[in-house]
Parts: sequence; structure tokens; C-alpha cells
Amino acid sequence: MVYLNKSGALPGKDGCAMRFRRQGNVMTVDLHGLYEAAARSLLLNWLDHAPEGVRELRVIHGCNQGVVLRDMVRQSLRHRRLTGWLPALNPGETRLLLRQPRLCEKMS
Repeated sequence: MVYLNKSGALPGKDGCAMRFRRQGNVMTVDLHGLYEAAARSLLLNWLDHAPEGVRELRVIHGCNQGVVLRDMVRQSLRHRRLTGWLPALNPGETRLLLRQPRLCEKMS
């Protein structure tokens, strides 16, 4: 079982949040340096345990070192909490729009 800290982030090895930060109902995750499989696992795990009030996940995947992470986020990532995605002004970022958990549970 995975526990999120008060800001809705996954705990790091030293107990502090890694890669995630929260501003109101928007969370941001930085995937720089991760391989596709690790990034997918991190996102799916977070989506399984995402705080109820979060409506959007800003995914920073980068664009200068390739498009593997961007394509995974935009084309093949599937989860019951996701309603869609929007490109950001920054080409190295994608905005994922989230359903609220209660709606997801009724759909399952």
C-alpha cells in the first residue's frame, strides 16, 4: 500500500516528497531522467492514490532529449481518473485533466 503525504505527493526515500508539488487543485510532476516504464508506473501509482481535490496534473516530460515520455503521456497512458489531456505553452509539458474519485467509482 502506498501512502501520500499531506500535499498529495508520494514520499521519497528520505521521507520527503519527490518529483511532485501541489498548488491548490493542480499537482505538478517532473519526469526528467526517468525511463518510460518507470514514468508510467509512477504516474499510474499516483493516479490510483491522487487526492480528491486535485483536478489537474501538470506533467513535465521535457522535449529536448526525445519524445518518448511525451508520447507515452499523450498517446498511451490510460487510467479511470483521466478525462483528457491538453498541450501546454511549454512543449515539454502536458496537462492531464482528472475526474473526481466518486465519479470513477460509479463508472467501475
